[in-house]
Amino acid sequence: MKKAPSFLKPNSVAVQITTFTFHGFVVLLSILQGFIVTKSFEYRARLQLSGIYGALVSVIGIPESLGTMQ
Repeated sequence: MKKAPSFLKPNSVAVQITTFTFHGFVVLLSILQGFIVTKSFEYRARLQLSGIYGALVSVIGIPESLGTMQ
């Protein structure tokens, strides 16, 4: 009976590197996705707040430079 090549053995270095690379890639993608989702929510919240603030400024007439006045 012939011996199986080393890359087919369950605990061979090639299998471990491939598995590690695959899992590392999946973890990297999930971190990136979480970062994008978080930034997207922050951006939407900022747009909503600026929209509300802009509406108040136009309706009530609050000067936009109110926060920078000395």
